[in-house]
Amino acid sequence: MNITLTPEHERFVREKLQDGYYKTIEELLVQAFHLLEEWDDLSPDTPLTPNQQQELDRRLDRHEQNPTRGTTWEALKSRLLSNPT
Repeated sequence: MNITLTPEHERFVREKLQDGYYKTIEELLVQAFHLLEEWDDLSPDTPLTPNQQQELDRRLDRHEQNPTRGTTWEALKSRLLSNPT
C-alpha cells in the first residue's frame, strides 16, 4: 500500500518525529491506528479509563502551555474522514 500525505500531514509527521514523540513513522502509525480502534470501540456514554483520563490531562496541559501548536481534534477528525484510504 502506498500513501500520499498532504504537505500539512507530512509536516505533522516530521514534527512528531523531530520532537521525539515517536522514533519512526511506523511507530507513529501504530499509535494512530491504535487510537482509531479505541475511538471506534467507544460509545458516547463510555467513561474514560483512569489511564485515558491521565493521558487526556497530560495532553491538555501540554496544549495549554502552547495552544498554537498541534491540531484540534475536530480538524484531525475531519481530515481523517475526508481522506479514507
